[in-house]
Amino acid sequence: MSLAFSQVQSRQIYTMEDLSILESENNFKEFFAHALDIKPSKRDKTWSSLVESMGIHYLDQLTKNRFIDKDQKLLLLKISNWTFFKNNEIFIQKRDTVLVKMLKQCFKLGSKDCFSNAEIYFYNYKHSKEFAFHLTQVLVDNGAIPKTLWPYIDKFTQDTISEFYCDKPSLKNIILAKVYALKENQLNIVNNIHPDCFKKVKKEITKGLFSNSETKKKRSYRLLDLKNELTPKDKSFYLLTQYLQDSKMTKTAMDMAITQLRELGENYQRREEVLKKLVKIDPLPGGIFKENKSDMAKIRILSRHFPEYIDNYTKTCLDYLEGNKEYTNGNPTPHCHSLFKLNPKLNLLPQNMLKRYKDAIQFAF
Repeated sequence: MSLAFSQVQSRQIYTMEDLSILESENNFKEFFAHALDIKPSKRDKTWSSLVESMGIHYLDQLTKNRFIDKDQKLLLLKISNWTFFKNNEIFIQKRDTVLVKMLKQCFKLGSKDCFSNAEIYFYNYKHSKEFAFHLTQVLVDNGAIPKTLWPYIDKFTQDTISEFYCDKPSLKNIILAKVYALKENQLNIVNNIHPDCFKKVKKEITKGLFSNSETKKKRSYRLLDLKNELTPKDKSFYLLTQYLQDSKMTKTAMDMAITQLRELGENYQRREEVLKKLVKIDPLPGGIFKENKSDMAKIRILSRHFPEYIDNYTKTCLDYLEGNKEYTNGNPTPHCHSLFKLNPKLNLLPQNMLKRYKDAIQFAF
């Protein structure tokens, strides 16, 4: 008789009575080692109730334990693959809580396998909808780069439940990192994000319209437009900043920007509102004043319909040159000198400002 055959023959087969005793003793290890000894044809409601009870109690114990050892982890992962537990929602919910606890413990112990463990936990087992959020929260807290975590939360952001989580810092940062890293031909991914989830990150994306980064500004506009979350005021503001920055614009966009300026010219209160938003941008948009590429007609249109902006740009420049105010990021009006050099052709600036500028640059040099 072979050794292998002898070992199989000597393996003790447990009965339902044995399993009931193990349940009363909370002997999880031995119970799960023999729960499948019962033939499939004999696994009735009593057996199912017994196994489910032990599975739930095992998870409750692991949740309470201060430390989960290697054998306990292996047993948990083993029974998670049992067909009986794969679709048990209560088991899955509690098991996911333990998986998150195991991952936190892993990072606390300084193990090198934590990120790979997270990948195994996520892809090898069926989960509750919220698991993706809780898993990525642990990963973010332990130094994961947000945009690399998108595969974990992709489907989660498409679900209605995401509405209650997308404003949480960890998840919001993952979403923002992803949408700003997308290439233009990948923006269809944004359409998959549930509208209620997108609304939770909309505020941060709208802030991008005020960014001093042209790339971020344009992407913010595209994202809001793509999700039909671009308000008329936001659209107007974006087109105006593009005009002021002298960014590349289509003829349609340019015509819309000029229309916006003409409308502003007839509404003083609206000009004041827009100006308050514009002065928050650092540095102030002013590419339109570049001496080597200035378009006199565009500057004259701006002067005619929104003179307050040129006035504010000029005063801010003088305050900087004269040292009247401190600006954290340096010169807030990088095209100020060009504007003053263009003035003889434009005749837009008052004499008192011209004198202040002359005195300021003489003092500086």
